[in-house]
Amino acid sequence: LDQKIMSSSCGWFTTHPRRAGIAVVSAMLVAMWIMFLTPIGKEYLSTAPQLSLRGLLLGVPFMWLCHADLAHIGSNSVGLALFGVLIVVRTGGTLRFVLAAACAELFSGLGTWVGRGACGASGIVFGLFGYTFTLGVVKVFGPPPKPGCCKACSCAALGECCCECFGSWCAYKNWVCTLSTVGDLALSLLLFALFGGIVFGVVPQGNDVSWEGHIYGLLGGACYATFVAIRQRKTIQEQRELAAARGSEFVQSSTQPMMTVHTTVAGQGVSVSCTPDQLVSAAGVLSAAAGAASNSSTSVWPPRSGSAHQGAAGHG
Repeated sequence: LDQKIMSSSCGWFTTHPRRAGIAVVSAMLVAMWIMFLTPIGKEYLSTAPQLSLRGLLLGVPFMWLCHADLAHIGSNSVGLALFGVLIVVRTGGTLRFVLAAACAELFSGLGTWVGRGACGASGIVFGLFGYTFTLGVVKVFGPPPKPGCCKACSCAALGECCCECFGSWCAYKNWVCTLSTVGDLALSLLLFALFGGIVFGVVPQGNDVSWEGHIYGLLGGACYATFVAIRQRKTIQEQRELAAARGSEFVQSSTQPMMTVHTTVAGQGVSVSCTPDQLVSAAGVLSAAAGAASNSSTSVWPPRSGSAHQGAAGHG
């Protein structure tokens, strides 16, 4: 019975990936609110104190379950629901959302554990935002080039270097434009237009808000998005190269000169049009068949008597 239940559950996750992803997001929200209503989260699931063993073992993986007050958990719940459902619906499954959230939580948890400590799911929220925005940009334009042109330590040289790197990054030859990549880029731009103000949460604000957790979570989501985008760009480019190779083979075969071969089969004249490569291939097949027939008791092809009519003539 347990095996049937597990198989049916796995089948439901496979056949309904978007519903499964939304269910995972909902389960995370429910767990956040349950822990908020109990004192366990505030006491044990933060990354404070700094560099503590408890913060490393409990705070780093589970700080997203700990919230200070109602406004804290309310804002994080809205962000997690919005960006989580957006990623699930766009990617069509649960895996990308879970991995993006895990990377953001790992970066945010370790960063605040080394720093002054923090709690809350804001690191995951910023990570999901960074993942969604970075994915569309990198899928179309590719990863940013490594700056290697700064020789002099001056503002003018730095500005010139940045302009050169930005120009080479946005060069049209590096674009990968498909319906999927352009859709992700449009979603990134729309997301930034609507929620771009969230990036101000990564700067110090002079209060108890953990801006370190925000910026580390943003970097974690952006790093995972870059990894995914580079792999998808590579797949698209390989598919294009394969299609181009097949197209060149087709063009090459279609431009070969045609030959008309006249022969006699069973007393009937037959004319066949083919390319030189096809003629060589057919001759090889007939030669192999003749060799096989000579070792059997059946009649030999072509006939050994001189009365058989055979001939071939070719013209371009």
